[in-house]
Amino acid sequence: MNNVGVVISKVFPLAKVTSIRHIKKGCVNKTFDIKITNPKKELIFRLFPNEGWKAEKESYIYSLIKQKTDVPVPKIRLIDTSKKLYSDSFILLSKIKGRELKKSDKKLIVKAGEYLAKIHSIKFNKFGWIIGKKIEPKFNKWINFCEYDLNLKLKGLQKYYKNKDLVKKIKEYFKKNKKIINIKTKPCLIHKDYHFSHILVNKGKIAGIIDVEWATAGHNELDITKSLMWMFKGDKNLEKLFLKGYKKYGKLSKDFEKRRQVYEMLIATSSLLFSCQLKNNKWLKHNLKKIESIIK
Repeated sequence: MNNVGVVISKVFPLAKVTSIRHIKKGCVNKTFDIKITNPKKELIFRLFPNEGWKAEKESYIYSLIKQKTDVPVPKIRLIDTSKKLYSDSFILLSKIKGRELKKSDKKLIVKAGEYLAKIHSIKFNKFGWIIGKKIEPKFNKWINFCEYDLNLKLKGLQKYYKNKDLVKKIKEYFKKNKKIINIKTKPCLIHKDYHFSHILVNKGKIAGIIDVEWATAGHNELDITKSLMWMFKGDKNLEKLFLKGYKKYGKLSKDFEKRRQVYEMLIATSSLLFSCQLKNNKWLKHNLKKIESIIK
């Protein structure tokens, strides 16, 4: 971190770095909390050693949300993928001060639903992953992207998890139920990691939505399913509050509850692969149990 002062000086020429703290919780990439004086500010410095496109993506997604909605997101201070300013590609952001949203924040859970609907109001022409500022690969149909993505996840799983029977059963389940997600809908921006730790609260308001690394051009109901699955864990009262807020600006189809389980399987399969890659046995067992309860 010896050259971080050089990076900061590009934005704040007279600034002095007073502290640098590595943020470990929930961060896939290296992320640092930096305090400076002259002016007195806190910044977030995110490094992407081998994937400069992720820095470009975060800048692109935050800019889209800021331009098209009133959802609060971090201010982009500087981005560089040339590795000339620093040894790694990076993005420098303003820090949004606040704590994580809690289950006890009933009114703000409603607001969180509203904000997710506003994020989903941002539309694209194709489905697919967002790489930098582009959608790659591009799909005209949502079902085709889901199948492509699932097959890649299952191929990855076979490298780590040797239970071929599980992979076979997941494929069979998807083939049997994929009709329910063969839908005609316009691709929208989905956050794909919208949960408590990425919804920051300060002074009784939602101060910011952060961490858009997994954002995708997809179907809003997949995003909603993941939020309900991770945030509320079956608490119907909290789900109702969240969906009440969502429905103020967004829509759910009449078949949402039918396709919800298929989306839960896709989400759990992706999470199972991720837990294998991280060698997190606790998370692996949790996702495995979820998958088995669905495909049994």
